[in-house]
Amino acid sequence: MIIGTILLSGLLVMGISSCRILSKKSSQSTAGKPIKGIIDTPSAKNYQASDVPVPANFDYRPDKSWAYVTGSVRTTSIKYIGSARTEDLLEFYRKQMPQSGWMEKMTLGVDSKKAVGFQKNYEQCRIIIDQKTSETHLTVELGYGK
Repeated sequence: MIIGTILLSGLLVMGISSCRILSKKSSQSTAGKPIKGIIDTPSAKNYQASDVPVPANFDYRPDKSWAYVTGSVRTTSIKYIGSARTEDLLEFYRKQMPQSGWMEKMTLGVDSKKAVGFQKNYEQCRIIIDQKTSETHLTVELGYGK
């Protein structure tokens, strides 16, 4: 029994030290190198889509927005806050978006939220309007779609 305990203790010590060696080697070999199968997508700080108009009285909210842009592929959720009636904003986007090559595809609405969707080539744009009591929240979402 004593011999079995000594052998088991020796195996545990060897196993722990080999795990430490393996973990050091694996972290050293991948440090600074891209991992196969993972794409590094840069975050575009303060990104605002040049082909999606924003009404003049709406302020950009970078703290609530995000964008990933790689080449010609954009995935965004850009937030603005201002003051306008939902119907006026829908009319604004229906008139302005075609001037940048966007075609209207759908309109949805539930309670105080409305969304209008556009498409240009393989890219989709969704404008979400959320009417609050004292302000209007506007979100521009861009992404790839068929």
